[in-house]
Amino acid sequence: MLFTAIRAAQEDLGRRVDRRGAQVTPEEPVVIDLQRFTANLKTAWKAGEVRPTHKRSYRRTKPYPKRPTMLGPYEAQIRSWLEAEPTLSAAVVLQRLMNVDQTRFTNKSLRTCRWQ
Repeated sequence: MLFTAIRAAQEDLGRRVDRRGAQVTPEEPVVIDLQRFTANLKTAWKAGEVRPTHKRSYRRTKPYPKRPTMLGPYEAQIRSWLEAEPTLSAAVVLQRLMNVDQTRFTNKSLRTCRWQ
């Protein structure tokens, strides 16, 4: 009932704005049939909002670009280390990788694996 009264007031306001400046006689206020409105409430909620007031949520249409991993070239070597010693920690593996390629793996990379 409140929503119907609000919508009726909005429509009336819209008509008044459209007629601004024109010499027109005022219209009769809208009379709401409460019996019909309350009988319609049983199924009105199923229709949802009929006006386009709600925006659709943003959905990215392009796939996110995949970046190559810095461990990719060394994956076979890491697997062989872990098969030989399954209890190796990430810090020890990264220390071994630093010995293999010092330009790609630095002490800064090592800090991400250790507890500080």
